[in-house]
Amino acid sequence: MNRSLLLLLTVAAIALGWWALRGAGGVPPLPAPPAERASVDEGGGATVGTSPDDSLSKDASSAVARTAVAERAEEDHPADVRLRVLLLDARDRPVPGVEVGVATYLANDWPTGDLAHVSAVVTDSEGRAQFDHVQEWLRGAASPAERGIATWRVAAKVTGSTDLGAAFDPGALPTEPIVLRWPGAGRLHVRLVHLGKTLTEHVSFGVYRGDPGNVLVRHAAQRVRPEADGWALFPRVALGGALHIAGWCGNGSVVHTVDAPVVDGQELRVELSTDDSYVLCGTLLDQGGKPLVDASVRMTYGFDQGGGGSTGFSTDAAGRWLYIVRAGSAQPLALKQLTLSWKQPHGAPLTVSAPPRELRRGTTDLGVLQFAPAPLVVAGRFAFDAPALAAAVRFEVEALRETASLRRPEWWQCVNDLAIASDQDGTFEVRGMVTATRHRLVFRGQDHLPIAPIEFVVGTHDLVVPVSAGHGLRVAVQLPEGLPPDKVLGLLVPQGQAATTERMVMEDPRQVRAVAGDPAQLIWKAQAAGRYSLCILVDAAQAPIVTLDDVVLPLPEGGDGRLQLDLRQRLRPLRLAVDRPAECQQALVFALPQQDASAWRGAYVHHAEVVLVLPAETKELFVLGGGCEPQRVPCPGPQASVRLLPWPKVELRLDGLPALPPGFAYQVGIAPEPNERERAFVADYGAGTIDGMLRVPSKLVATPGDRAELQVRVGANRLVVNVGEIGGRFSVPLDRVEPAEIHGGRDLAPIRVSASAEVVAAAIERLRKVPGAVK
Repeated sequence: MNRSLLLLLTVAAIALGWWALRGAGGVPPLPAPPAERASVDEGGGATVGTSPDDSLSKDASSAVARTAVAERAEEDHPADVRLRVLLLDARDRPVPGVEVGVATYLANDWPTGDLAHVSAVVTDSEGRAQFDHVQEWLRGAASPAERGIATWRVAAKVTGSTDLGAAFDPGALPTEPIVLRWPGAGRLHVRLVHLGKTLTEHVSFGVYRGDPGNVLVRHAAQRVRPEADGWALFPRVALGGALHIAGWCGNGSVVHTVDAPVVDGQELRVELSTDDSYVLCGTLLDQGGKPLVDASVRMTYGFDQGGGGSTGFSTDAAGRWLYIVRAGSAQPLALKQLTLSWKQPHGAPLTVSAPPRELRRGTTDLGVLQFAPAPLVVAGRFAFDAPALAAAVRFEVEALRETASLRRPEWWQCVNDLAIASDQDGTFEVRGMVTATRHRLVFRGQDHLPIAPIEFVVGTHDLVVPVSAGHGLRVAVQLPEGLPPDKVLGLLVPQGQAATTERMVMEDPRQVRAVAGDPAQLIWKAQAAGRYSLCILVDAAQAPIVTLDDVVLPLPEGGDGRLQLDLRQRLRPLRLAVDRPAECQQALVFALPQQDASAWRGAYVHHAEVVLVLPAETKELFVLGGGCEPQRVPCPGPQASVRLLPWPKVELRLDGLPALPPGFAYQVGIAPEPNERERAFVADYGAGTIDGMLRVPSKLVATPGDRAELQVRVGANRLVVNVGEIGGRFSVPLDRVEPAEIHGGRDLAPIRVSASAEVVAAAIERLRKVPGAVK
């Protein structure tokens, strides 16, 4: 047998055996080596052919191919990596039977969520836990820098614990086990009792620490469901301090605070009760009068205190339901409106309403409620000009909301909790509860030409809506290797319309992002007949990369040869690392130059690292963040980094200001620049002003002592000093203060602020004359 063929079969057998050991659910098989190679002709196009070098023998060619396969194998299938953990108690004894988990955190130790998708591992009899195939779950948490991951940690899973565990570098795992110290834990049993009966169906519990009224933390707590006897078990809860225990029935909850166990292994049993809460219950019947068994029901409600909303609950095997409205309060609670709705598996939705009533603390039984068909909102049919559109129409109902605002005398708001049904034949029906106001249909789909909102009278049953397919357009785009295709935008505008200031808007049918392919594709599904300009843009650059005029739809017979675009020499990816302070909530990056000063085009930076797509000639970026000093960043290569710093601070010494009478205090601040020139910007799904991002905080700061610290711009800053009432709403500025301006910069020396007694006395006199101010 040929030696090359034998060697190739051996490599294949080893790879197949390795894959079988990993299991059929492992990584996909290696791609076959290419039989041909690509060469580039002088015109820049790619051609495919065999090597022109006749000195290479077939055996040598096979060896080259095998080497390429091996290199590809090392890249696609890195060596198997393990992370080992050892859990010991305070006396260095192993702790078995405890779950150990991996979590990721932002720079401020705020959890990022389950980005790693790593299953917890239980320690064995020697306190050891081993995480296998680390390289796979690292690949599952793709682009950790882009996600904002700052640290990876491994920790024992203890409910209510504030210990984050031990940090590790996923790129360089320690060879020895990471040692964790067992802090000890107690066991918590909890159940929920209603009118002396333990609840088991549709009940769950959570445990958290901190503020008991923090709804976000409460709902983020891991849920545990009770066993058949009604008791839910938290096998490991942190020792010491206060534990807040929430019991849910439906979406409402009861919260009770207890002292946590104090020694390892201590058991705690807690019984939650609905006695002090406002609770609604009753029995639901279907349209035929039978109990509505194990059904999900939607509830829309309104109270005299705390407004209203919508939520859901489930019925039990007898059609009974229970909902915890809220914890008890000193004031009575009045139910103003209650509507229950149920979407049948087949047929129109059903609703039932309960009359308004006063609620008493404890349980209010609304009795037996029977569902009936929901009132008709609107019905009709879509008149399609293409059969394929039957399943493509998406629409919502909006209601007119009248407000007292002069800037927005009226506005339209989506109506939730309506049942919308449509069939393949084009008929549609909307049912539910609506208020007495104007209503309209709005259409969101992109598979047909835009449909203007259609206003209708509630109860209309024969509305006809024409729907036209329009004309599709597909543009092939060759992109540089490694460039994310969704960073490339396509904008189709009527001939002669400018495109540089267009803001990307969700579901705008004129705008699309490229989708992966070979080559990548820009796809418009439905456009009206006419002449267009096709613009290719990227988020951070202002000018279009390519503009094609006179694109005619429908396309002429034979197509338009210009719609095959090669951008490999015109675009390049750039990986930008952005180090910014925690208080900088928003950052933007712009490719320079930006020609139109009235409307820059940029990209938001949401995480510590962002991949940009730039015009190939870009050599410099402009990066700014809210409350930070902007930076110009050279970017000649594939990577760049920038550090954003807050505007510099200056210490103000106020010992040159006269003492104030009791009840008054000084306030100091930096006056904002006059808004004579608001340079606008558009970004990926956002817009604003450059000047707004460049402002320093201008809020007046109270000064209880003789010193104050303010952020200042680099350059001229106008100083403002006010006299205000302590604890009041009113203040007035001093007419003259020294210095009137502060020239900002880094490492400024303290600046003494002074004003005459006459100027301060005049300000106090003006303040006393303000209606409602201190007299």
